[in-house]
Amino acid sequence: QPQLCDSLLNDYNDTATPMERLAGVSKEQNNDECVLISWESYLHELKNDVGFRSWLYQTCNEFGFYQTCDIGSNCPFGRGYHSVDQDLEMCDTLFGITAKMVRDNIQGTLEYYGGWNMIGSRILIPNG
Repeated sequence: QPQLCDSLLNDYNDTATPMERLAGVSKEQNNDECVLISWESYLHELKNDVGFRSWLYQTCNEFGFYQTCDIGSNCPFGRGYHSVDQDLEMCDTLFGITAKMVRDNIQGTLEYYGGWNMIGSRILIPNG
């Protein structure tokens, strides 16, 4: 981790833009090979990524836990780079779970566990 930060912060002259620094890190990490970046190639890669696919499937099928920041929101992260619509497209493309099915699945999970009014003890919600 420190090497990545050092590379982003120190390995370039003061005139390099943040994008140039990030491109330099990508170049170093990929042995000077070009990295194809497109939505379609990302979806294609997800079809083979068992680890992330399992989380994404659970998200589509139960939680609806999507990390997004809408433009104009008070979200502290980069806004407008990734939308809920893109997550819903992934659910449909990868698993055949439509946006309506995702909403219905989430509603079922909320009803099963009590939503904001959970009944139970020893409940830990580590992410908020």
